[in-house]
Amino acid sequence: MKDSPTPPDAERFLGKPELSARLGFDPATISRKVTTGEFPRPVYIFGRARWRLAEILAWEAANVSDKPPAQTRNLRNVTVAP
Repeated sequence: MKDSPTPPDAERFLGKPELSARLGFDPATISRKVTTGEFPRPVYIFGRARWRLAEILAWEAANVSDKPPAQTRNLRNVTVAP
C-alpha cells in the first residue's frame, strides 16, 4: 500500500494543544483572542477546531516585534513601595 504524500508545512492544520505549545498561550487565551478578533478563526474538521498553519505563520509575522506593546510597563523601572 502506497503512503499518501505529506502536505507541505503551510498546508498543515494545528489543534489547540499543539498551537498552545507553539505560542506559549493557555488554551483559554487562544479562545479569547479568537472571540475578540485578535487571532485567526479556526476551521472545524470532524467537529474539532483546527488552525491553518499558513494563517498562524502570517499572524506570527505580523505580531512579532523586538519591542513590547505601548501599553506594557517596563518592569525594570518600577519602584516598589515599602
